[in-house]
Amino acid sequence: MKRETRSVPASGKTLFRGATLSLAAIFLMSLSLSPAGAARGGKAGIAPDLAELVQNGSPSSEIRLIVSLKGADLAYVAKRVKELGGEVARHFRNVEQMVVNLPLESVGALAEVEGLDYISPDRQVTGNASHLEKTTGADQAGVSYSWVDPALTGLDGSGVTVVVLDSGIDADHFDVRDDVTRKRRVVFSWDFTGRGSLDDPFGHGTHVAGIIGGDGSSALTIGRDYTGMAPGANLINFKVLDEKGHGYVSYVVAAIDQAISIRSYYNIRVINLSLSAPPIDSYVNDPLCKAVARATKVGMVVVAAAGNFGQDPNGNKVYGGIASPGISP
Repeated sequence: MKRETRSVPASGKTLFRGATLSLAAIFLMSLSLSPAGAARGGKAGIAPDLAELVQNGSPSSEIRLIVSLKGADLAYVAKRVKELGGEVARHFRNVEQMVVNLPLESVGALAEVEGLDYISPDRQVTGNASHLEKTTGADQAGVSYSWVDPALTGLDGSGVTVVVLDSGIDADHFDVRDDVTRKRRVVFSWDFTGRGSLDDPFGHGTHVAGIIGGDGSSALTIGRDYTGMAPGANLINFKVLDEKGHGYVSYVVAAIDQAISIRSYYNIRVINLSLSAPPIDSYVNDPLCKAVARATKVGMVVVAAAGNFGQDPNGNKVYGGIASPGISP
């Protein structure tokens, strides 16, 4: 199948790099603006890190927001956003969320708009590999590793499609092409980063694709068997991370929304998210958790990384270190 390149316009700067807010600050700012939890009294909840930005940032600064909806009149919401000096950039109907660009000074007024549930900043998302991208060679899109032999289960993923939301996939890599026909098993690709490319200079996405569906042909040439979990499965390449392994929540939400839309045509049964965003919100309000919950409700299995934050630099266990959307039940 011919690959297509599509883009989701990217705007704004990186908002957060996982900085931790003090509980006292979160509590005080939540009181001054709106509840940090679910919406109460008809007012949308505001994420604690967004509340801090509103309180301390420049009022005229524009920010990109993820807005969760609850039966909103979309035309009315778009009208109010425009009146508040902003714009609705995207609407994701399958997951009931939208991307809104808005001045910081208008966030409080936006929370008063009827039909909105929760408002959070469009946080940064990163691929979960950390130092492993060097130690395993993932940054070079090298040999993929797996721990299950499909021959033992009799299941190889044939007829099933897995969507990989990551830094791209090298569709011409030996392990993700048919050995005989050399036909690509990456049946569809879409760029959500706005970079206009589908390749994988970062290497992480191709590495993940090999774990999922690599046929092991590269490693067999050196006498090793690194066959993937489902070497017969088709793959869809949804590029949500750039050449440095960075993206935004809005890219991932857009990709999940699109996966839900095309699931029947491609028989998509699994979505893989080897990436994470800071776990600022409860899973009840977190936009990534809301999106993956929608995907599971339509029958897709969502696989998400727990994150690489189980130990501190001294080797001590870190509790509560699981990132979003890994925090979703």
